[in-house]
Amino acid sequence: MPDRSAADTSPAAAVRRCAVCKVDLKGRFVYVDDRAAALLGCSEEELFGRPVLDFIDERDRELIERLIR
Repeated sequence: MPDRSAADTSPAAAVRRCAVCKVDLKGRFVYVDDRAAALLGCSEEELFGRPVLDFIDERDRELIERLIR
């Protein structure tokens, strides 16, 4: 049986693992994993309750606002 820790650090595992976050109906972060926090450049605690729109490029804001509504 292969070593699980070795499998988790393989390039294939890195590709399959993605950043995960959850947003409430008002567009605020209610869950952010470590990869999403690293991607956004803040800690999980700093992101909790903040609006997703704070991190969206101006060009994409209208689309995201429609999705949140």
